[in-house]
Amino acid sequence: MVCPQCRSANPEGNRFCDQCGVALATRGEIALRAKDWPAAHSDLVAALAIARAIPCPALAWQVARRLGQAAAGADRMDEARAAAADARATIEHLAARAPEPALRQTFLAWVRVQATLEEAERLRSG
Repeated sequence: MVCPQCRSANPEGNRFCDQCGVALATRGEIALRAKDWPAAHSDLVAALAIARAIPCPALAWQVARRLGQAAAGADRMDEARAAAADARATIEHLAARAPEPALRQTFLAWVRVQATLEEAERLRSG
């Protein structure tokens, strides 16, 4: 796992960077990687509530995406579709608030955003 702050390589499963100490994963992320669906669901629901309460839509769509993945992994497809739709709606809200068209296009072209929108569409149609 590569640290998003200092770009140092870290062993898989580290919660914090060995080099700079920044958090590498939340509890929900760790549980998701371990395929502990109930723990991932619980942790991600709590994280989404915090992201909404702050409010931090940039975090909320990413947590909603991971929540949808956890629900799909637990074969809870209605919850997965709802979380994916939430992520998509939050992305659309953020894109609409972009002060310039170029910024909106850059955001919507981001690989992580594209993957989220594709997952949402796949869950909606299938």
